[in-house]
Amino acid sequence: MNTIRILLNGIATFFCAWAGAYLLALDSYFLRGRYQSEFGTLYSGLSLYLLAFSLFFFAAFSASVAIAWQNGSLTMPDPKKLRPDFSHTGKIIVHSWYFALPAFLLLIAAMTSAERMPISAYEAML
Repeated sequence: MNTIRILLNGIATFFCAWAGAYLLALDSYFLRGRYQSEFGTLYSGLSLYLLAFSLFFFAAFSASVAIAWQNGSLTMPDPKKLRPDFSHTGKIIVHSWYFALPAFLLLIAAMTSAERMPISAYEAML
């Protein structure tokens, strides 16, 4: 079970880094609303860059946890439990806080700087 956790962190690292690189290649990214289907969120300019860099920091956080588990500098959770205790999750965040904190701050900044607009206005821009 613990080798699966290390492998899943490696996969999460790859996909977060890939998604960040994909967003940097775009001019804008429109995310349709889930509950209000007539509205969506437009990430462009600074908000798009903040979102991409937050994904890069999430990838670095995931990689640092996987490397720490592999080296043994961070204790692995109990292999019999599917979900680790909350105190163990806190230890993981404290161990790699220098990646977790910027990731969350950049994600919050990206969400607050994004534009909310109707889907019809976005389709008219295309």
